[in-house]
Amino acid sequence: MGIGASHQYTRDKRVVVVGGNIAGINAAQELEKLGFSVTILEPRNFGWIPFSAFRASVASDGDAWAKRMTVPLDRILKRGKFVRGLATGVDKVAKTLSYTPHEGGEPRSLNYDYLVIATGARFAAPFNPIGVDAKGARAALGDLRRSVNGAKRIIIVGGGPSGIELAGELRDASDLSEITILHSGSTLLSGAGNKAPPAA
Repeated sequence: MGIGASHQYTRDKRVVVVGGNIAGINAAQELEKLGFSVTILEPRNFGWIPFSAFRASVASDGDAWAKRMTVPLDRILKRGKFVRGLATGVDKVAKTLSYTPHEGGEPRSLNYDYLVIATGARFAAPFNPIGVDAKGARAALGDLRRSVNGAKRIIIVGGGPSGIELAGELRDASDLSEITILHSGSTLLSGAGNKAPPAA
């Protein structure tokens, strides 16, 4: 029976979602709507939504943007639960997930019928947060923003979509006199093929 099964089938099925960022949050919420009993396991106490990471790193209203980027994981599910801890192992036969609790102590385990691995990818800040506490992550963004705003010249390595976006945010939000993009291609956005506009 597929994922679109009736609530009568899904209501007693336990799903553990490992990872509490965009993919994990979306998966957990959609599975809960289908009637599954959902648990999110994540070492941070927040989900990180990085779409506005550049603006939060440079804009004068960056604190407000940073707050939007941190989603309290204990509030995103109506019936499910959030467990703060770090996954350490999976027993596929017993269908148990081992984890180390954030507060320390002996390793624990979660039983599941279905396991979703949504741990994402690793990127440098600000696309990945610094630390495991929402307040600390927002403070780190504030430190980055103050560092950027105190600069006179900034060099961006890479003229792809992210580099261009960052240059635009810097130009829009700061009084920098010099922003330089270092790029290996003959034109900016050269990795975009024919989709890049001629003026880029």
